[in-house]
Amino acid sequence: MQNSGQLSPSQLSLLKNTEFIHQKTAALQQINYLFQNFQQVLAPVVLDQQTHALKDIPFASPKISKGENYLGLPYLVLDYPAHFATPSIFSFRTFFWWGNFFSFTLHLQGPILDKYRAALINNKNRIHESNFYICIANNPWMYNYETYNYKRISDLTQIELIQILEEKPFIKFSIPIEIEHYPSLISQGYNYFSIFIGFLS
Repeated sequence: MQNSGQLSPSQLSLLKNTEFIHQKTAALQQINYLFQNFQQVLAPVVLDQQTHALKDIPFASPKISKGENYLGLPYLVLDYPAHFATPSIFSFRTFFWWGNFFSFTLHLQGPILDKYRAALINNKNRIHESNFYICIANNPWMYNYETYNYKRISDLTQIELIQILEEKPFIKFSIPIEIEHYPSLISQGYNYFSIFIGFLS
């Protein structure tokens, strides 16, 4: 059945509301500034780790991306530090999803994952005691926390965790942050990045 093109009263009101668009643009710009500040705070730590746990990974320049349609909603992404050379991937991704959350995610895949797999298994106890989520889906590019995508690590048995660490072609550790907690985003991100890197040592 063809859509009639008839607007609801709320849709018509929204189309006439320019203030919402201005506020949305301004809010996303502030998130962009927040991500830039976080990247600057993280830079000295990344530089230091490139002589330790992250040695020999050729990281790309920091990049902030944005879009209008992750599951129908706008988003912003900071990939830093990051190395994308498929099939080899290392990314610490800071993600903002409109109306939902911020999140921090460590994504390891391909030869880089192979480099760290033994360290991850050796650190299984620390990982199992953490409050992070781990991706259980087959698609590495989903960022919602539905049960088909992420599972809280503490809800796994250690045997289940070890199986994921040993066998999965990519590993993603992640944690969501409520939007209201944005003032502490940089300090939380700094802390979570340090913990993630500790898993690789």
